[in-house]
Amino acid sequence: MVGKLYYLTKSTRPDIEFAVHQCSRFMANPKQSHAKAVKHIGRYLLATRDKGLIMRPDPNRSLECFVDASFAGEWVKGKEDQAMSDPNTARSRTGYIITFAGIPLTWSTKLQLTVATSSTKTEMVALSAATKETIFIFHLIEDANKLGNIDINLGNSKIHITVHEDNQGTIALTKEYRIRPRTKHINVKYWHFTQFMQAHEGVMSIQWVPSEDQLADILTKPLGQTLHYKFVKAICGWTHPMDEEGSRGSVRSHPDPTKHDSRSPTPITRRETADVITDVTNANEKAVTNEKAIANEKSVAKEN
Repeated sequence: MVGKLYYLTKSTRPDIEFAVHQCSRFMANPKQSHAKAVKHIGRYLLATRDKGLIMRPDPNRSLECFVDASFAGEWVKGKEDQAMSDPNTARSRTGYIITFAGIPLTWSTKLQLTVATSSTKTEMVALSAATKETIFIFHLIEDANKLGNIDINLGNSKIHITVHEDNQGTIALTKEYRIRPRTKHINVKYWHFTQFMQAHEGVMSIQWVPSEDQLADILTKPLGQTLHYKFVKAICGWTHPMDEEGSRGSVRSHPDPTKHDSRSPTPITRRETADVITDVTNANEKAVTNEKAIANEKSVAKEN
């Protein structure tokens, strides 16, 4: 089931990428809370079964990358003891979406392999991964355009890369090419894109974007209904439920998941979204604790 959902996320449904990735992490040892999360995703898909990617190319926009990171996003407040048995609580999450002419080309969410010690370093790791993919797409489009395989019409302007980042410290590091003692390791491991920026002057720019307008935020953490639909509207081209029949019109073609319909499954609440994701994240820690307790009991029994 999770495999089918994962296929869907990589084709037309970036809005469920984060939730499906969380479920896929526990496929080796699934619990009841994981099944509950999968059903939750299924109910959301049922309510939005007529949606997908609506492509409306904008010739005024070129290649864009929205990148964000969640610093130690797996940490659960109030359950600090679980961090002793799960190192993933110290890992941060990278999320990015790359668009061309306003059309999503690729998107990704994943846990970072290294443990970042600050939010700035977390954002730098995410920026490195996102720009690596963006530069590859840039060269692919450029080569295809030269060979005449595709006709790219952006008016008189050339292809330009705009990276949207919401961390001021990370942007300052990318613009000030000065290596400080504490950031030398960042230069060695993650500043590969600075060479591209220097070799292709004016082709790539990194711009600050407010967190409430950071589209990649939907790929790093569970969001409330209002913010979720705001980002989905911008990424997938959906019409918000309250916009389909005017600013104050009723909802018809897109059901509000907080309202119950006898023909639809149990309604989804905003609180459920956070609770389900938390359950998915914590279920594995509980399983590990139980397995350790059983192993200790067996060890004591053998000694006796």
